[in-house]
Amino acid sequence: MVLLEWEQWDEEALEAAGWNVSFVEEEPVGEVEPVMARRPLRRGGRGGLGGRTQPPLLNPRATPEELAARRRQTEEYLLLRQARERYHQALAEARARYPNHHGHQEHHFIPLYLGGPRNGVTYPLQSAYHQAITQEFRRQWGYGQGQPRPERLQQILIEVYSRYPIPQLIGMSP
Repeated sequence: MVLLEWEQWDEEALEAAGWNVSFVEEEPVGEVEPVMARRPLRRGGRGGLGGRTQPPLLNPRATPEELAARRRQTEEYLLLRQARERYHQALAEARARYPNHHGHQEHHFIPLYLGGPRNGVTYPLQSAYHQAITQEFRRQWGYGQGQPRPERLQQILIEVYSRYPIPQLIGMSP
């Protein structure tokens, strides 16, 4: 809103220039000064709201890319939550199945007998959980069969770790 002093401007010239001239009356505190304010012009044609231009959105609409990113984040969060629930369930089952296993053991992400490097990535896991993962690997690919082809190794890793998630990879401590 623009406020102008009345004496400086001619009312007719201002109206001709598109200004709406009006007086604001207030309780006099001292000297009374007339005030003018400018409102946006009415625009003809389409556009809604009686021909006035729409004000800018306070919350702009999301772009298709932003919507896709939100959907992806939601899906990832749901998958992460499911993995954490599976971990807690598998840990409880492992503790019940192997009650004499206590402490922690280092687990090779790719087991050595499947061709994993001796200095490869390891994760400390609770001993009972580590035993359950080891047994699952043995069910998928037993000892003495040699090393699987890379495609089969990848499939084994996906099957085992989807059933027994590594807690550090889903944001949890072992």
